[in-house]
Amino acid sequence: MFATLLRVADPRDEFESLTPADSRTQAPGRAARVGERVLDLDIELRPRGVGATLDLGLDLIKSRFASCFILATILWLPMRFLTSLLRPIVEGGVATNPDDLLLSFSAMSLTYVLAWIAQMLVSVFTARLLFDTASGGEATIGSTLLIVLRRFPGLLLLSMIHGFLLIASFVLCFLPVFGMTWALTPLTWIYVIEDVTVTQALRRSFTLSFDRLFSWPSFYSFWRWAGIVYVASLLLGPLSGLAAVADVPEVRNWFLEIFPMSSTAFEVWSVLLGSVFLGATTAIQSSIITAYYLDCRVRRDGLDLAAWLRRLRQGSARPDGAQGGDVRGVNA
Repeated sequence: MFATLLRVADPRDEFESLTPADSRTQAPGRAARVGERVLDLDIELRPRGVGATLDLGLDLIKSRFASCFILATILWLPMRFLTSLLRPIVEGGVATNPDDLLLSFSAMSLTYVLAWIAQMLVSVFTARLLFDTASGGEATIGSTLLIVLRRFPGLLLLSMIHGFLLIASFVLCFLPVFGMTWALTPLTWIYVIEDVTVTQALRRSFTLSFDRLFSWPSFYSFWRWAGIVYVASLLLGPLSGLAAVADVPEVRNWFLEIFPMSSTAFEVWSVLLGSVFLGATTAIQSSIITAYYLDCRVRRDGLDLAAWLRRLRQGSARPDGAQGGDVRGVNA
């Protein structure tokens, strides 16, 4: 879909991939792939442009949408509920009393921290689950959640380092913050998926984003990343906006004047619907970044070649000649 709209079709798309008629790896009456759709844990690993990466991200989330969406909504529910409890304190910051201003600022900071934790947990859970699923592994919700919780302290440390580097690049000059954001985009994905240390994840995030910073490949890599982020923000903006609009006091007062509803009922619906919208937004966004991470692995690590060699070895060892998809490849 996006590949067609953005006119980034690959010449290889003119050819149709054929599968053996006696292959028993696919369900009856269902092809192994439809476009870029992940149906039987088999995806085509190749360098992708903006549109093809977005297509792959959407198809990845389709493969495990129920699991990612339900857990994302569950994780956002307590965060939205606590934010609803803290909202009166935050809005009370208009008072001139210094103590009230400090309390309001503390409550506002806490709401941001809660939102950040929820988004981080949903993102890394979705990334690990989708990557393991695309790798052909037996990924379950419980096992994936245990992996995320086990690496949660490192995720907190990486997030603080991430924030410090972004602030430092912004203070030095406004423009470098875009380059720093680009270089740190796959940071948490590397830490959760590749099971490396904090230091290794930080170093590898830069090397995976670009080889040599001042080079034509890096120039194209930056604009490819910018295109993916920009189109994804346009796609997910309405969903996140629906969750944020209920937190605006003017919108809330206008809604209560138009519709016969108590403020308590409005808060309940705001928490529930906000969790649903934010859960869907975060899950889809994480899936798109997972597709971007896979593209970086293909370009930097030769992940497509590693998977191709693995298929050859496995295919020669299988009596039925079936070849399953595997994108795990080699870690750094």
